[in-house]
Amino acid sequence: MTPASYVLPYLIAAFHKRYPDVAVTTIDGNTSDIVAALAALDVALVEGPTGHNLPLGTTVTAWREDEIVAIVPSNHPLADGRDSATLDVLSQYLLVLREMGSGVR
Repeated sequence: MTPASYVLPYLIAAFHKRYPDVAVTTIDGNTSDIVAALAALDVALVEGPTGHNLPLGTTVTAWREDEIVAIVPSNHPLADGRDSATLDVLSQYLLVLREMGSGVR
């Protein structure tokens, strides 16, 4: 899931309620797709680092923090009641990751 799929619908609904005559157009993609399209956008919501290839005059403003969690079956060694695990511990197991270009990959 991207911010466009779980946050944006609520933002657009609230905006549309206040400004019913303003048309809103959206695109959805991973972070690298959105960064590549920045020159044609008014506002972009991305997760994770944007990288260094931003168009001249682009401003990045932190807006919200997100939590990344590991989900494992109940019989997995990490499902032992711990509150957290370091990246070193997680690296000992196979991981399913987001696609290349995703901000949280």
